[in-house]
Amino acid sequence: MGGNFTLDKSYIYQVSIREWIENDELRFTLVLSYGGSKQYVSEVENAYNSSFPQKVEVLTSYLPLQVYNQIFLKVRSMVMSAWRQESIGTIIMGLYLGIKVFMSERSPLYKWFVDCGFNIFAIETVKGEDLNTPLSTKDKQRNRELVLERYNEERIARSLKENIVD
Repeated sequence: MGGNFTLDKSYIYQVSIREWIENDELRFTLVLSYGGSKQYVSEVENAYNSSFPQKVEVLTSYLPLQVYNQIFLKVRSMVMSAWRQESIGTIIMGLYLGIKVFMSERSPLYKWFVDCGFNIFAIETVKGEDLNTPLSTKDKQRNRELVLERYNEERIARSLKENIVD
């Protein structure tokens, strides 16, 4: 689960999606190591633990990159609820790895990823079983191809040269 620590409280928004409670297979890893007040971290942790007892792992300190990346290799779904343009690198990594990515329709990034052709799913229409159903091999491959096409070194260098004037 991803979100942000801005005033929109998107982590708390995620826990309000009741369809998730009906899915006994769900487990949540909350990455809360990158900021926010202790009070908000506590509020998020308490909300998830009360709604999803015994199903929540909270990461409040930074992990070595290899350990952090191993977490992503084990998940089927990633829920990124930020309503702002945040966590784009994590989302791109998830798409590359074949993880099913859910985002809020409120996020401008949701529309952007969909318009680019990525297989992205809306939090607002999610059902519990959607989170445990992996992407098809074809959809995983399509997302990976789009990541490699859009975020390769040559394209980034060309974009910088075209869009940044000395």
